[in-house]
Amino acid sequence: MLRHDVLVDPAPGEFDLIHSRFVLDHLPERQKALRRLVSWLRPGGVLLIEAGTTAPELSSVPLVG
Repeated sequence: MLRHDVLVDPAPGEFDLIHSRFVLDHLPERQKALRRLVSWLRPGGVLLIEAGTTAPELSSVPLVG
């Protein structure tokens, strides 16, 4: 795990997998962040992005609990 400011800090290296969970919704420059994350992937790497929803009825995954 790495704590990093994706909008400012230099690339910490190249990655096979970058997982961003509930982060991009809170950034002022989402497009810039996405471009930077993609540029940090090794060839064939995967960028996994998870985002929350305020409309659970539109989600393909049912809420539990």
